[in-house]
Amino acid sequence: VIASTAVYNINSIIDTSIFGNLMQYLGSAKVDNAKQYGIYTGYYLLLINVPVAISNALSSSLIPTLSQATAARERGKVRETIATSIRFSMLVALPCAVGLAVLSEPIITMLFGRNETATMLLRIGSIAVVLYSLSTITNAVLQGTNHMSLPVKNSVISLIIHCIALVAMIMFFHLGIYSLVFANIVFALCMCILNARQMRRYLRYRQEIVKTYIGPALASITMGVVTYLVYTGFSRFIRRGSLAVLVAILAAMLSYAIAVVKFHVINEVELRAMPKGRGLVRIFKKMHLM
Repeated sequence: VIASTAVYNINSIIDTSIFGNLMQYLGSAKVDNAKQYGIYTGYYLLLINVPVAISNALSSSLIPTLSQATAARERGKVRETIATSIRFSMLVALPCAVGLAVLSEPIITMLFGRNETATMLLRIGSIAVVLYSLSTITNAVLQGTNHMSLPVKNSVISLIIHCIALVAMIMFFHLGIYSLVFANIVFALCMCILNARQMRRYLRYRQEIVKTYIGPALASITMGVVTYLVYTGFSRFIRRGSLAVLVAILAAMLSYAIAVVKFHVINEVELRAMPKGRGLVRIFKKMHLM
């Protein structure tokens, strides 16, 4: 577990070295590189790590449950736990990613002041929330089912591909600071693909697609459209941008909850099993949504 986490953390150290040295080689000033990297870590990484932290917490609680079910050879419980955990992670990660992309400019402006580079980094790299959340959960699945070394191997392979992609994007495509965002997306995507292959091979497990990915994605897109329209409308009449952002976030929460129910992503039994689910069921029934 420690080795797998170490690879994740050493990723940023390697990024710092590769980015700084190669940008200097291309003629970019050291001070400018430091400013750009500061925006990347202080703005972009800070914001996307907030929703990813939920998956980290979920994965920590997942390992003991899976270990117990694996030791007892309860294959049905193992599969049910995996499916539920991944679904819950996607129910959180997908709307967070869409929300960060849609409200990237007002969120950055509200928290740090207007910054076009940070806005573009967040808009482009918001998909990393989904990929890192999924890779974190699937790491925990492999660790909890007594395949401890597989996430480490997958992390090392993904890190090598990540470094190659980062060098290529800086040297040949001249993407500058955006190279870090794309390279980290490549890293997380590789982790998801490799972990999924290992889960299929060793656990004979395939994730259900429609209710886990397609349904939450459609609900999130619907939420994104509503959020954009609400923010655009309110920002014309409200001078304080932060107030318009808060109104848009409230609209996002409400529209996503309605879309999830309307698209049959989650049913009453599943909702009752979630934290505060019973209260949500009562609210939805009063609104004639369930």
